[in-house]
Amino acid sequence: KLQVAYSRQRLLSGCEILHDDSATISNFCPCQSDDRLEFSLLIRSEEEAEMMKLIQDGNSEHFSIATPELKANKEIAMASVRQNGSLLRFCSEHLKEDRE
Repeated sequence: KLQVAYSRQRLLSGCEILHDDSATISNFCPCQSDDRLEFSLLIRSEEEAEMMKLIQDGNSEHFSIATPELKANKEIAMASVRQNGSLLRFCSEHLKEDRE
């Protein structure tokens, strides 16, 4: 048992991060019963989890004073900018060049 807080977990199917509202397990079930279904569990740092919680609670303005590592985290940056487009100016240069 890992005993990792839910807020620190990210589940991936291939390269796709699965979100609570994005899909159910049945969307990823293979057609053949003998095919394997593989997922990966990534664990966020406590700092990443805290920032995501702030953003989810509507406090995306905290992104403006985040560490450079958090400003370079695509998931955190995208969540912040979705709430407040003006926060794009605080994203890392690498993410500013990303057209997504």
